[in-house]
Amino acid sequence: MSVSSKSVVSKSVLSKSALAAALCLLAVPAPAQERSHTYLDAGYVAQKLKSAGSNPLLRLDDIDVDGAYAAGSVELGSQLFLTGSLHKGSGDNRLRAGQDVLAEFDVDAQQAGIGLGYYRALGERAEWTAEVGYQNTRIEFENRALRFSEKIDGNDYRVSLGLRGDLAPNLEGWARVNYIDGDVYEREFSGTVGALLKFNAMWGLSAEASAGAGNQRYLVGVRASF
Repeated sequence: MSVSSKSVVSKSVLSKSALAAALCLLAVPAPAQERSHTYLDAGYVAQKLKSAGSNPLLRLDDIDVDGAYAAGSVELGSQLFLTGSLHKGSGDNRLRAGQDVLAEFDVDAQQAGIGLGYYRALGERAEWTAEVGYQNTRIEFENRALRFSEKIDGNDYRVSLGLRGDLAPNLEGWARVNYIDGDVYEREFSGTVGALLKFNAMWGLSAEASAGAGNQRYLVGVRASF
């Protein structure tokens, strides 16, 4: 059984969204709350991974899981910051022969990552960011009735480049292009767009969407900035 994320999903939509977000970051003049590179973020995550097999007549459904995530960033000084994240979710999946279901599985998925980033100001309202990172993906399939269990554990490396800035005095946005390669993902590009609605200097509501070659992830959470 193998899992790979190789189908093209929502690339054009995310590309247009990323371009629109980037233009907004540079075009709307407004005083804004200070952007922080030290924060904690936690909330709900929904993720989809594309399943693929060598035999088209015997295939695994795409993996859909949802659950919780925690992420954060710490500013290190000299315009450097360290990031970390953990996403955990569960769902179910089916093995099919044509349209017939042969077996059903419980699925548990986990992704953990760490990265080192750099930012540079583009005026008072925006900055560009670059990040290199490592990501571990673990997926477990289990059918207790069949006494079947199989685990996938893979490591990947990621490079991201993007823009982050102020869309309004209490609204921050970002857009990134990502490249990832390794065991689970194979030379794949994706796009990320996100926003942070600030209630005050510390608390805010964050949302983010990422999609690319077979992988989609959506986050909604609460952020505490320091």
